[in-house]
Amino acid sequence: MSALRDLRRHALHALTQARATLPAGLNDTIFHLPTGNVQLIEACGRAGVRPMQLGEQRQGWPTILDGSDPELTGVLLESCRRSPPDGQHLAATLPSCRILGRECTAIAAGGLVLTDVSPDDHSTNRPHRALATRIMALPPRRLPGITALLGDVGHRNIFHWFFDILPRAAMLRAAGCPEPDRWVIPKSRLPIVPELLRAAGVPMERCVHMSPWSHVSCEWLQLTTAPGRICEPQPHAVHALRGWLRPTTAKRSPRLVVIGRRGRRKLANMDALMAALDSYRPTLVHLEGKSLAQQIDALAGAQCIVGPHGAGLAHMIHAAPGASVIEFLPEHYRNPSFFHLAGACGLRYSCIRACAAPGASGSPTTRDLVIDVNHARAIVDRALRD
Repeated sequence: MSALRDLRRHALHALTQARATLPAGLNDTIFHLPTGNVQLIEACGRAGVRPMQLGEQRQGWPTILDGSDPELTGVLLESCRRSPPDGQHLAATLPSCRILGRECTAIAAGGLVLTDVSPDDHSTNRPHRALATRIMALPPRRLPGITALLGDVGHRNIFHWFFDILPRAAMLRAAGCPEPDRWVIPKSRLPIVPELLRAAGVPMERCVHMSPWSHVSCEWLQLTTAPGRICEPQPHAVHALRGWLRPTTAKRSPRLVVIGRRGRRKLANMDALMAALDSYRPTLVHLEGKSLAQQIDALAGAQCIVGPHGAGLAHMIHAAPGASVIEFLPEHYRNPSFFHLAGACGLRYSCIRACAAPGASGSPTTRDLVIDVNHARAIVDRALRD
């Protein structure tokens, strides 16, 4: 299936290259699609606009707890070595830009995708999605005045709202950009998105919600380079979120929090894990169905957070300083997101190999899991003893 998707991308990219030979006006009249790509700094030069520099991207590695699975930890460390920081964070206000689709792809004048504003994924051997996933687009709807872009990939996942979408608002404000007339965001069914936007000072009534076929043309567009590489949160994003998302109660902080899941990637032997950790009186939380405030309060100040790979671990930003995070990482889905996040938060980290539960079906990203609960208990002992 992946090979077929790549083949389709390359075929549509060949069509894009053919369209690029057409006069720009004819291409826009018929297809309304970009034909090339550019970096924000170059687009600023072409428009005669001076970008604001917001500091260099940083990469922090967490302290690794003894007992972390050596093979999986090695894979996570190697992901850091393969993807050094990209350079400067930038913000700018450009004229005559467009925004395409629910991924909110930014397109500069001349039909050029701003690839560092709207990154695609980690793959370097295939063309950007905006150049290789569409045959044509609807004519753009014009937005007068100043529009600010918050959109990015991952609109279905709270992790990406936390670290790839919302931090752009803080970056624009740090650059001294004036309050825009409206904000462009991806259309999302996540129930806590209105709470997130309100906490970040983004009025819902001034948001343009982009669907898959949405296409807008902006008189002026405020935009930033991506807050960081996809799945690699940056410290500046953590700092912004901690300022916006604060606990609402003054209750006693839990010492040990275990995150459960009710959907995909449930821990099949959760009862055995809770029994193994019983002497620490762990707090088991399920975040599905809770408000944003309830989710924050459930993990605020925790000294140790334990749970399977999933968006709930994004709330480690609310843990106590120097806390420990123990992730149950599927052995065939070695996603480094929370390893990077623990580093950005200044926390300690450990991963435990999670295997497919007996009888579990589905892909490595969805099937239920089991872990060695004695291994988990030993790492929790180290985390709460040190």
